Amino acid sequence: MDREKCPFGPPQISLSHDDLAAIGQIAMLEARAKASTLAALKGLARLSSDEWEDYHNQQFKQITIKLIAAAEKVDADLHSKALRLERLRGISQDDRHKIVHAGWGQSPDGKPAAYDVKRKSWLSRAEIQRAITSNEQTDRLAFVCLWDTAKLVEEGIIPQRTVGAGPAMRLNSGLWKW
Repeated sequence: MDREKCPFGPPQISLSHDDLAAIGQIAMLEARAKASTLAALKGLARLSSDEWEDYHNQQFKQITIKLIAAAEKVDADLHSKALRLERLRGISQDDRHKIVHAGWGQSPDGKPAAYDVKRKSWLSRAEIQRAITSNEQTDRLAFVCLWDTAKLVEEGIIPQRTVGAGPAMRLNSGLWKW
């Protein structure tokens, strides 16, 4: 078959290692931020494991909104951070969406490029870097919310686990150091 007549369009070049790494890094940062937010919500809302499992399939936005509501009842500082997390989440998800869901191929000058169909423009390296930076900020703040939740549990402000529900969190685990 003539490749120019391929039903999928003309062949596209392979992405460079840096391009693939950027896409993977952006997706990983968002997934990690969502996981930290979900863990913080488990502690704040005193969810049982079964209740917590039900939240795993929800969108990041839904989880963040529930974190805000739970934090409001427990701690003003954490509530403020959760509100800031929701604002950052919106920005970083928009940045991620632009990069991860772009049409990747070859720019007019023959280099690997991404085309933002929604905005009808080629993406720049600066936009890729912006997506990495905004997702790093969201990831870091989500972890801070998780850490603060663990401190509230450790200090007894959020009661420790009772039968079937509530958090069991320790800060001396050695995990996630920034």
